[in-house]
Amino acid sequence: MPLPRLLLLALSLIPVLAAPGPPFVQPNAALLGFQGAALVVQRREGYELLPEVVWLDARSGEVRRSVRLEGAARGGYPPTLSPDGAVLALQHGSGVSLWRLADGQPWPFPPDPAGSPAIHSVAFDAAGHHMAVGRSPGYAQLWDLHTGRRLRSFVGHAAPVSALGLAGGRLLSAARDGTVRVWDTATGAALATERVSGNSNGRAVGAAVLTPDGGTYAALTTDGEVWLGRVGKRGLTRLDVDNGRDLALNAAGDLLAVSGHSERGLAVVDLRTGQIRARLPNGSAFGRGQRVAWAPWGDLLAEQIGNGQGATSSDVQVRPLALPAKLVGTGGRP
Repeated sequence: MPLPRLLLLALSLIPVLAAPGPPFVQPNAALLGFQGAALVVQRREGYELLPEVVWLDARSGEVRRSVRLEGAARGGYPPTLSPDGAVLALQHGSGVSLWRLADGQPWPFPPDPAGSPAIHSVAFDAAGHHMAVGRSPGYAQLWDLHTGRRLRSFVGHAAPVSALGLAGGRLLSAARDGTVRVWDTATGAALATERVSGNSNGRAVGAAVLTPDGGTYAALTTDGEVWLGRVGKRGLTRLDVDNGRDLALNAAGDLLAVSGHSERGLAVVDLRTGQIRARLPNGSAFGRGQRVAWAPWGDLLAEQIGNGQGATSSDVQVRPLALPAKLVGTGGRP
């Protein structure tokens, strides 16, 4: 083998490592995600989310701006930020409430009729045009955000739809019975149907992500396993991670971050090969990763972690990564 090829092989075996320096930590916050160069969090007191969203400089932690969610009540409902950072969704029982983050005003979206089935998951598309919701007893709906019109329902699960992804003209839905499906949003056709390995009923799926092209997906079970699937290829592949709690894709959709309670730390997975590229040590003395988000330019991860104020309280920390330029995913940073 020529020397250049040997050198390239050796370099490919070097793991991605955390960059030096302490992480930035925002106390008493819930992680929403990134908007450009800003980290977006929602303030909290213990279990309760406060009706205030804050934008922080992702590298320094300096507050850039904040907005109060008008008409929002304190509560513990899981928040979902649209990829463009324009809309925040808070699900509550059988409904979902939306806010424009430009001014904190409610988004004009029609309420669900009384007695509607419970909502268990919410997802937005990257363009901010559509929203998907996962419901009991086992179906998903696609809505037009601007008209408030329901576009299509996707029926095919035997348990509540607990995780969603929306990308590339496709919808990923995963349920508490362990079933995972990918749908064509234009026709409603099922493009992939799988079940995570386990008992006869499958394992419940707690989180899922779909790559921007809609071709690859990952499902995280509630017992912490991660399974990788590809549309057009039968079967799921289990990744070498354990005790996972949340998943996040980089902007290019070729790297997957898995945070959780693993003693081996946060894992970074190359989705092209299914191999682990890095393990970052857990950095919290009180708890480990609960939610995770990847900065658009690829060299920062934000992780929601437990703190010393009780099991339901949390902080948000930013973790730097040293990634090869070809894996950053967007070719530039702010």
